[in-house]
Amino acid sequence: MLFEYRAKTDDGEEERGEIQADSKGGALLKLQQKGLYVMSIEEKKIPFYKKDFDVNLKFFERISDTDLIMFSRQLGIMLESQIGVIEALRILNTQIENNSLKEKIEDVADKVEEGQPFSKALRRHDDVFSEFYIGAIESGEASGNLPQSLDYLEEHIERNHQFKKKLIGAMIYPMFIIFVFSFVVAFLLLFVIPDLVEMIEELDAEMPMITQMVINVSDFIIDWGLLLLLAVGLGIFGFKKILQTKDGKEFFDKLLFKVPLIGEFSKKVYLTYFAESMSTLISSGVDIVKALTVTENIMGNTVYKKLVAKTKKDVKEGEDMSTSLKKNPDFFPALVTQMIIVGEKTGEMEKILDSVVAFYRDQVERTMDSYIKIAEPALIILLGMVVGGLVVSVLLPIYDVGMAL
Repeated sequence: MLFEYRAKTDDGEEERGEIQADSKGGALLKLQQKGLYVMSIEEKKIPFYKKDFDVNLKFFERISDTDLIMFSRQLGIMLESQIGVIEALRILNTQIENNSLKEKIEDVADKVEEGQPFSKALRRHDDVFSEFYIGAIESGEASGNLPQSLDYLEEHIERNHQFKKKLIGAMIYPMFIIFVFSFVVAFLLLFVIPDLVEMIEELDAEMPMITQMVINVSDFIIDWGLLLLLAVGLGIFGFKKILQTKDGKEFFDKLLFKVPLIGEFSKKVYLTYFAESMSTLISSGVDIVKALTVTENIMGNTVYKKLVAKTKKDVKEGEDMSTSLKKNPDFFPALVTQMIIVGEKTGEMEKILDSVVAFYRDQVERTMDSYIKIAEPALIILLGMVVGGLVVSVLLPIYDVGMAL
């Protein structure tokens, strides 16, 4: 809610302005905490159409990785400069352009000002600040080294952001080829082939087998295309619903690792996430058990989630992390467990895990590049064969009619 106020400062000067708060009492408390003597305060009346417009803007205004990177970086710098958390958040909030993030940071600043720990205030907005982010902040608060935790978080989000950009970027060209392929085939089947059929029927020409097959496919798509699209849409909707169930997600998560090529590639991606998360959290001062708890919560695959949970249980019972991970060589290869053993012996676990991250990230990028190099020409050849076959099916009966004349 937005409130308009009129108040006086300690110097007796009158001040007018607006303030955001959950209630009139909350707004009054905020102004009093700023040392103002409030003379009047009223809720600002906003036209309904403007309210709807603002809500729509916030709905579409997504908080990106870049927003979080900049927020973490700037907050860390300000805290290192001995600026208090509340003051730093207030200053940053004047510079944030994303309205959704601005609103959340303002709420966080208010709660910290009321006496809540910074990490607890962030937890109110767990749709933006992940369990991983909050865990690192909690550690920084406990150790008294919050700026360093923010530095680690900034680097972590930056690395993950770049990693995701490479994965998405690598898929753009193959997806473009598939889109063009689908558009060309659909155009030929829906518009070119029907006209061809009319012309051939008028000439009373004999249909070659390949042409008849294409005509049958064209007729099927024209007659049943809408139902086919509906069936595909329902199939996608049903698949998403199944993935939202515990058993369904677990089934497909297990199935993922059995798919040739994709399975091994996915393992490398999840090993990168595991090592990256553990390295960042341990560097921030989080103990192994807490780091495993946070990592378990952020692992997107139920297979790895269960394995990390089992490792956490073993470590709580006094077992080394490496010993527990060794029990699952299919998902945690010897390279990973051997390097973790070195980290446990030398006490430099975060550095060892950084090496694991670097190794598997390189492996993922190399594998991805290899797949793309194979997929691109394969898709182009497939596109050429299908379009070429359609063109032949169109030209063949016309050629036969021409030869007959």
